Amino acid sequence: MKNIITLLLLCASLSIQSQNLEGAWQSGSDENHIAMIVAGKFFSAAVYNKKTGAYIGTCGGSWRIEKNQFIEVHEFNTMHPEWIGTEQKSEVTLKGNKLTFKTKDKTEEFTRLDAVESALVWRLLGRDRALEVFEELDARAQQQLLNGMRDQAFRETLESMDPDDRARMLGEAPATFVHRVLQGLSTRERAMTASLLGFPEGSVGRVMSPEVVTVHADTPVPEILNVVKRKGIDAETIDILAVVDRERKMLGVMDLSHVVMADDTLTAGDLADRGAPSIAVTENAERAARLVQETNRLGLLVVDSEDRVLGVLTVDDALELIEKADTEDVARQAATLPSSGHY
Repeated sequence: MKNIITLLLLCASLSIQSQNLEGAWQSGSDENHIAMIVAGKFFSAAVYNKKTGAYIGTCGGSWRIEKNQFIEVHEFNTMHPEWIGTEQKSEVTLKGNKLTFKTKDKTEEFTRLDAVESALVWRLLGRDRALEVFEELDARAQQQLLNGMRDQAFRETLESMDPDDRARMLGEAPATFVHRVLQGLSTRERAMTASLLGFPEGSVGRVMSPEVVTVHADTPVPEILNVVKRKGIDAETIDILAVVDRERKMLGVMDLSHVVMADDTLTAGDLADRGAPSIAVTENAERAARLVQETNRLGLLVVDSEDRVLGVLTVDDALELIEKADTEDVARQAATLPSSGHY
């Protein structure tokens, strides 16, 4: 109990000194650990039992520097809600990979986390905060998170957790991160990774392709073609272009053929089919495939609960899913028919 209280108190001393502190850090005993992630103007920390994987709590918020004091404003704290809105001060020193926090009552040393542990603490953040933190990280730190999500140790850690803790860890991930973490994976690897991102088994999130070309609504027609050339190399298809706002929220779709024939004074927003249907990432994959077939489109965009574009389900993938489902239906029906032979 004493160790846990000490760990909780340390949530009041988390801060950022410079960009050199970006990334993830850990402190604590062999049992209970604090894992902290810092990026730009945000910090967040989680307390968990490293041996059992049991989640204890989390805290975090914004920071600023005044003279030699590092001041954090707690925006959330599941362990001490009375700290929300309060300021906590500490002195911080950084030597190599060792980060030391000093308060009136305690001095605590943190060390940098590896890629797997960085991914674990990052997934404890809420979706909106996780997106802000991910975008604040530099390219090196972003790649560390991506590598951590794909590591076998990450999967093993999740499997050892209690179901409720795992559900919290695998809450709906930000669209930007989903796209980055799935991009370039094989079909098998993508299915495995999608399960770690929290997409239900049998959902379209497990089978979609994240390689979709997105174009901001204010992009003029001549620039749209440049975007297609730049992003189309890795895209599943360039026939379906997603028109999005600056938060990657879907506004509509447009066909490449329409772009080629459009007036140069128009923008992607002008060309967008704003009535185009989309598919929720948690939708049943077979139902989603049949929707693609019914709408007679080349594919449908896959979005999260806030309409942010995650990927695309193409007509080719949809037909393959339908064929597989129909084959399984026939097999099940055949198994229930009475035999015509002699007993």
